[in-house]
Amino acid sequence: MSCLKTKIIINKEAWKKWLKEDSSDELFRHFLVCEDCKKAVQSYQSLTNVLKNEKYTIGTEFTANVMDAIRKRATKPSGVNLWKYAAIAASVLLLVVSGFLVRERSLQSEVTVQFALELPGAQSVALAGDFNNWDAGTAKLVNNNGVWSIDLKVKPGRYQYAFVIDGKKWIADPRSEQYVESGFGSKNSILDTKKI
Repeated sequence: MSCLKTKIIINKEAWKKWLKEDSSDELFRHFLVCEDCKKAVQSYQSLTNVLKNEKYTIGTEFTANVMDAIRKRATKPSGVNLWKYAAIAASVLLLVVSGFLVRERSLQSEVTVQFALELPGAQSVALAGDFNNWDAGTAKLVNNNGVWSIDLKVKPGRYQYAFVIDGKKWIADPRSEQYVESGFGSKNSILDTKKI
């Protein structure tokens, strides 16, 4: 049955119109000329008549048997599938817990360090070091009556750093306890967050 309108026959309203033989209806006129639809209507009508005439009696044990089968299927462990779902659930739980632990650890591991330099005559002071890839543009200090300062969060570790004065002159932190040679004829200060 290749006619697309054949599928409309299953529609309850269309079927009622067919049974009333409403000849003014476009669908009814189509059924009269389309062989596929005629066959479908005849089959549907035959099936409806058979079902109207047939009387089936279901024994009282039928419901009990169906319910028993449903209960057995619901309580029966599915073997491998149960283990598969348990493994998936455990994996997801492990990923979620480890994600929280890593995030918690990374949040706790950052340390806030205050860098300060007393230099009243400077126009600008920035901070460059291992912790910001020596990019003085990312850490500008704020002037407060000649004392330049910034609070910076860094991960635990040992870092070299220097102050950049007016965008030109690089100097070590005079308050630092340790220094190393910078390789450019000056010194870099050492920050060790384990000693803070």
